[in-house]
Amino acid sequence: MLRLRKFCQAFIGSSRGFTLVEVLIALAILGIVAVAFLSALATASTALILADERTTAESLTRAQLEYVKSQPYNSTAPEAIYEKIPGGPGGLIPDDYLIKGLGEDGYISYPIINYLGETDDILGVAWNSANCTAAEDDTGLQIVTVIIYHGGTRVLTTTSYKVNS
Repeated sequence: MLRLRKFCQAFIGSSRGFTLVEVLIALAILGIVAVAFLSALATASTALILADERTTAESLTRAQLEYVKSQPYNSTAPEAIYEKIPGGPGGLIPDDYLIKGLGEDGYISYPIINYLGETDDILGVAWNSANCTAAEDDTGLQIVTVIIYHGGTRVLTTTSYKVNS
């Protein structure tokens, strides 16, 4: 029994608790870990908000382009106006989101979009697929660009085609 007591005292020594330096070091380590964790949490939260915004914009774009494709082909050249998906209370467009289109001026340097050609209407621009430029007359092919804004910031621009079939 005496041997066991000496063995235990060798490990315990004369220590009866933690020193102030040990407590301060432990608190400093805990603080560093907490700051890193909270920083990662804030970054993840921001990424989640951006992903939600992008997903909503993609959904609105897809809905608008499908709505344009479901409407009868409008052969008004060089720009044909198509209806937007319903907005406002009970509509498909959430508050603080805005859908815009692109007119003929937006395609001058295509595939680079000239956003000065933005319009509040969704336009089908007569398109010459041979040289990727806007056409003066109806060619049976229209290019349609949908631009989504959220909170006044452009989130997504998507271009598709409407064919006279």
